[in-house]
Amino acid sequence: MVGLPPPPTTQAPRGASPDPPLDPGYPIDLDRIRAQIPRNLYWTTQAPTDDPETKRRRDQESSAWNVLYGRVLSGTASASQIRSYFDHRRQVSEDAIEFAELVLADYGSQLPDRDRGLLELAVQMHQTRLAELPRQESEAQSRKEEQDRRRAEWNGRPQP
Repeated sequence: MVGLPPPPTTQAPRGASPDPPLDPGYPIDLDRIRAQIPRNLYWTTQAPTDDPETKRRRDQESSAWNVLYGRVLSGTASASQIRSYFDHRRQVSEDAIEFAELVLADYGSQLPDRDRGLLELAVQMHQTRLAELPRQESEAQSRKEEQDRRRAEWNGRPQP
């Protein structure tokens, strides 16, 4: 999921602390957007935070999805785990698109070109990912079936 880029800052010399943001009134009202899409994954996975507990939870959740992805790739995930993984990936992309399109619709003309371009790119990338998910899920199910067949063969039980 795409997060909002930070407001632009001036470039500080190496070793010096960065200057404050050039635009302290960055045009996006995250509270307003949150009220419009409160269940969007952006709020639990990407929204800016300094809370160490939130960061720890995000890291744990990301790690758990990574472990499951490894199982999906290796063919050792169950059929329901494969569905769960791809349902999650679908939701991440759909929510990223929803968030980015809402920000662009409400604030696009007020955003710096760089930020607007990053949000537009995020929409395109997530649309591409969504288009690829059915094929990837089918391939994952095939890997699982092949792994199951090989395991049964190894154990001396032919798979029907």
